[in-house]
Amino acid sequence: MRGGSPSWRSTASVTGRRWAGSGRRSPSGCRADELARARAVDHVEWPSRERFRRALARVGCAPGALSEAAVDLSRAHMALIAAATVLPPAHAELLAALRPRYRLGLVSNFDDTGTAYGILVRHGIARWFDTVVISEGLGLRKPHPAVARAGLRGLGLAAGETLLVGDTYGEDVAGARAAGLDAAWIDARGQGVPEGAAPPRYVLRALPELAALL
Repeated sequence: MRGGSPSWRSTASVTGRRWAGSGRRSPSGCRADELARARAVDHVEWPSRERFRRALARVGCAPGALSEAAVDLSRAHMALIAAATVLPPAHAELLAALRPRYRLGLVSNFDDTGTAYGILVRHGIARWFDTVVISEGLGLRKPHPAVARAGLRGLGLAAGETLLVGDTYGEDVAGARAAGLDAAWIDARGQGVPEGAAPPRYVLRALPELAALL
């Protein structure tokens, strides 16, 4: 792996959610399509609590109750997500085998940093990573190259020394390529590289297959 950075979904099956809405302007002055553009085009990560706050504002929540209600909803939502995460035994075994030989980092598109760290601790794997980059804390999300670059800084490695492993072509492979890293894409459904797109260096069907490449 030469200091590789497995994507969050490869280890815990969690990802951020996309904003959906009618595009009407909210009382806060921001339209739903502007939020969607910020994520999809500009790769800006909005914290979960902020997206709940804007959603509540759109439906007329009283300004005095808005911020607290948004935090409460976000916490409840994140608690459900955290409780639903699963770490497959084969993934844990792979991380344990790689840890003595490689520097490991995690770069994740996730909109609540505290919950992300909590999930790592809950599954007992937080200690295995030399660096953890969560998009909500950075303010940008993959495929923006800043996410992978932050991971490289945390690992103390150059792009040419690192392999990014992930299961989304448009976020993980594109993000790795934008930052100058090689990528191993987990094509779990066997759908193949999108038409017209360049293949990554490696294509896997499951994360444990990575062991044979190293």
